[in-house]
Formats: sequence, C-alpha cells, structure tokens
Amino acid sequence: MNSEFLQDKEIIVSSNRGPVLFKRDDKGKLELIRGAGGIVGSMIPFLQQTHGKWVSSAIGECDSYVNQKYHYNVPIPLEEPEYYLRFVETEEDVFNDFNGKFANPLLWFIHHSMWNPPYSPCADDELHQAWDSYQFVNRKFAEAIGNEVANSDKTPIVMLQDYHIYLTPRLIREQHPDVLMSQFVHIPFPPPEIFQQLPNHMQTEILESILTNDVLGFHIPRYMNNFFQTIKHILPTALVDEKLGDILYNGHTCHVRTYPISVDVKTLQKQAQDSKVIAKEKEVDEILGDCKLIYRTDRADLSKNIIRGFQAYDMFLDRYPEWREKVKFVATLMPSRQDIKIYREYTDNIRDMVREINQKHGTDDWEPIKYICRGIMTW
Repeated sequence: MNSEFLQDKEIIVSSNRGPVLFKRDDKGKLELIRGAGGIVGSMIPFLQQTHGKWVSSAIGECDSYVNQKYHYNVPIPLEEPEYYLRFVETEEDVFNDFNGKFANPLLWFIHHSMWNPPYSPCADDELHQAWDSYQFVNRKFAEAIGNEVANSDKTPIVMLQDYHIYLTPRLIREQHPDVLMSQFVHIPFPPPEIFQQLPNHMQTEILESILTNDVLGFHIPRYMNNFFQTIKHILPTALVDEKLGDILYNGHTCHVRTYPISVDVKTLQKQAQDSKVIAKEKEVDEILGDCKLIYRTDRADLSKNIIRGFQAYDMFLDRYPEWREKVKFVATLMPSRQDIKIYREYTDNIRDMVREINQKHGTDDWEPIKYICRGIMTW
C-alpha cells in the first residue's frame, strides 16, 4: 500500500494477541509492555506509519482498566501516541474456553498437522462448549470492529490476523457489506484431510467466513494450495481459480495470495545502536568468553523443534569431543501458552533436557548451555 492510497483510509488491525499489554509495577504504577510474536512485529511498523487502530483481547484487569479509562481508544504510547488500541473484554471462563480449549490447543494443532488421529481430537461436550465460546468471542470482535467501521470519518480497511478470529469476517460482512477486509493466516494451512478432523459444521462455518474476506493471505504457496484443495473438498460449489488465485462463493470473490513477511530493517538498525542493546551485547560476550557461539531465541512452542535442537547439540558434543569448552549454546526462550497442560509439560521437558546436557558434558569452568527463560505468555 502506498502513502497516497492510504491518505483517506482508516486502518483497523485486529488480532487476539495485542501489540501491548498493561501491568502494574511494584509501586502500583501502570506500565506498558510490548507484546511478543510475529503478528506484533510485522504490524506495529505499519500502524505507526498509518496512525491506525488495533483491536485485540484484553488480558487481565489492567488492560480492561485502561480500556474503560480511555473509552476504547487507548493511545499507544500513552504520551505522544503513534496509534490507538481497543481491547475486547471477555469473561475469564469464556476467554479460557475460546483461547485455551479451542483456538490454541485445537485449531493450532490442526493447522500444524500435529494431532494424533486415532485418539484426538475428540468431538466431545467439552469441545462443543469451547466452540460456543469461540463463536461468542468472535461476535465480540465483530461488534468492536464494526463499531470502529461505523464511526470512522475515513474509508475503513479492516485487516484481520490469524486463526483466533476466523468467524469474525462473516459477522462484519453482514453488518458492513461494502467494507474492504483482509485476513492473513500467520501459521501453515493444512491439507484437506487434516482440516477435516474438525467436526463438519465447524469446517463449513470457518471456511465460509474466511471466504467473505476480499483478500486472504498466506506466507508461502504450499499453504495457499492446501487452502484451495480444502475449499474444493468441503465447499464443492465454490469456484476455485488456482491460476488467478480467486475463489467465487455465494456471489463474493476472495482473492487468495502469498505475502512472505519480512523484517523491519530500519527499526532493527536503530535498535542495534540503543544503549540497552549494547549493554546486552557486552553481557553475552561475558557469558561467551573465548567460546564459539550457538544462539537461538524463540517461544517455547511445540512447533519450534527446541528439544530436538538440544538433542542435536548433545550428539555434536558426543561425536566431536574436541569442541568441549570451545563452544557455548545460549538459548533465550519465552514460555508459551502455559494455561495448556501439554505446553507446560513441554517447557518442563526443555528445562530437564538442558540440565541433563549440562550435567553430562559440563565442567567446573564450562556450562555447555546457557538457558535463559523469562516471562509467561498465555495468549
């Protein structure tokens, strides 16, 4: 999008995970903490340039407090704002079903082809209750975004993000049939035989809603092609033109494209000169000493192959003992989705693996893995 096109447009970005969250420090003062993850990193620079609005879930009392204080128009930062934020507030038990039982442990696993079909997922009463909560929260998002669309003085462009709000576009389209709307899927889209592990009515409702977008984006052609094949299997009346990348369904055309997301080079270059980054670089140098460095930073997510990465390092030290005390693996990880049992277990297993490798290969003067795990992220 060029700057001339955007002059008379109102950008409305929406995702479950917000760009920031609010917490209180030890003295009770509100502090603003930047959110983590690819959505935040990719969309913040765009919103800063367009001074748009971000609609996301409220996580905790502090988010709800500032939401009410600023009448659903929270300036970010609070002084000299670059863009604005509206939180969607949901009762804790409903949000936990929506996020912790349906979106993350079910949809996320299906998209990554990580379910074990002989045993799971199980379409029991708990799953259908979680689906009810998923529908409810999506309606809340649609209401919030619809309110922003209705009150905009400019031409609104709605940019939905990821799988938490798959049902939102159709709900918006029902109230605002002419609004320009896109959705980007930040994770893989599975082949049809995997997506069809969902109960039939959920498959249909999700896909029919997604197709009400004007533009649908994926990272790479394989994910886009999987989506095309899924549509053909589940919605056979849809007209899929794979060459053009268009799908015609119920009189509406959805343009499906790939948009590999790059990094914000200028921001990274600026941050590299920051005094805090320079101080952290010195800290890493002290940890490293004269050793070669292997470094990774990530969320402790099931899809990231973290344990296998440590196992490979263990094998390396076994096969090439001459590298002992000459290399150090520094891993900075953030726990992810600790409200879900399998994620908590995975985080514990990572910690146990690090301990085993350090005990097996370490010496009085050398720790093979420096493991830094901070923060809890439950969104």
